[in-house]
Amino acid sequence: ISVTAASFEWLETALPLLNLRKTTNPLRIHLAVDTGMGRIGLRNAEEVQALEAFCEKHESLHLEGIFTHFATADGEDDVQVERQYETFKELVKSMAIRPDMVHLANSAMTLWHEDFETDATRVGIAMYGYNPSDLTIPLPYKLKPAFTLETEISYVKQMHEGDTISYGARYKAYEGEWLATLPVGYADGWRRDLGGQTLLVDGHRCPIRGVVCMDQLMISLPKAYPVGTKVTLLGENNGEWNSPSEMAVDLGTIGYEILCGVSERVPRIYNDIKEE
Repeated sequence: ISVTAASFEWLETALPLLNLRKTTNPLRIHLAVDTGMGRIGLRNAEEVQALEAFCEKHESLHLEGIFTHFATADGEDDVQVERQYETFKELVKSMAIRPDMVHLANSAMTLWHEDFETDATRVGIAMYGYNPSDLTIPLPYKLKPAFTLETEISYVKQMHEGDTISYGARYKAYEGEWLATLPVGYADGWRRDLGGQTLLVDGHRCPIRGVVCMDQLMISLPKAYPVGTKVTLLGENNGEWNSPSEMAVDLGTIGYEILCGVSERVPRIYNDIKEE
């Protein structure tokens, strides 16, 4: 395990805790450098040099790396990217010894600035197969989505004209409309503001009806489907796709927030991806 050190005070506080470990291996440290993200990190050569000297002084620490993070790498502002890159290079040069790992790339840097020198890439949403800029800037090459959120129909009924659905009775059904209930809601990460989206059943786009509940939501079906029929919230279903990037544009957020919002109580199934 390698850990981030973003300040001298943090590293100084962490040092005594190392004596409680059941190993004599040094703790591997990566210095965080703030070159314009404004989040965490060292901000000048003096701070970088001070932490480098501190790690060199203590045998329980090994300075393995140094890194920064970019604020506009998804193409919104190349001037800012270049400014951050030059600042980072100068801070690395200020060190007495270059660490083994000097890294600066997030997903957007990996995709659109692959000519920048880095010893490692820190891939985030691109690892899921989605565009870091959602629909704003086209990808330089195709990514394969590797994340699917699925549930199944738990209840089906046919409605009469004026029958109401969900809290507030905001939706009134039309005569003969088929409604399905799904065992998923905002406690699972399917937020209430995603209530305007369509979910996929047998390749059909089925609109959500009424407000999303904590543990359930309702959709309109083109016809009756049996309980247990698969429903795709995110991903592919019979050639149709539900993309978090497209949903994010509708909601004024980013696809990453939708993906990260899937709660811990949703079971995860990990599959090997076969090369096509």
